[in-house]
Amino acid sequence: MKARKRVYEVGEVTVDGVKLPVLRLKESTEVDLKRVKGDAYDALTNALHRELIEMEEKGLVEGYYVEFEAKSGKLVVRAGGGRGLKGELAKWPVRLKRAAVLRTSPKEVDLEKLRWVKFGDNVFVYEGRPEGDYKAVLLDTEDGMYVVLSDKAIDEEVKEWEFEDEGAEEGEEQ
Repeated sequence: MKARKRVYEVGEVTVDGVKLPVLRLKESTEVDLKRVKGDAYDALTNALHRELIEMEEKGLVEGYYVEFEAKSGKLVVRAGGGRGLKGELAKWPVRLKRAAVLRTSPKEVDLEKLRWVKFGDNVFVYEGRPEGDYKAVLLDTEDGMYVVLSDKAIDEEVKEWEFEDEGAEEGEEQ
């Protein structure tokens, strides 16, 4: 079975004073995976496990992420792993086209008026949490737009919802 093996290095970029965790593509090769028994996912996870063990023995796992991807018609099977990131930004490593930082509520935003920072073809997002002063970070990727809210913005939204719920309860009792 043919698969695409990608090796990423964990890094970060700064967007308008906010540090954003990224993956930088270091290697992308096509590999043949042996598939004795089981499905494609088993073959990919076995290959990933072997690759991570080899990298661990060489001292290369820390700060790297490895992904295997196989396609069969419209079906795409992926397996990935490594060390260095926490928290999910996207479902899988996805190419980051541009990013913008919001310091006000993202409820009503004119995307054309934002200060976007563009990135090259080797910058991907997957895991991690932005660090810095922001309400939201917008990630424009090849798979669509992601909005990452700060903990403070989430707390404010929850308080707003709680206030709205209290008002509804009071209105119902009268």
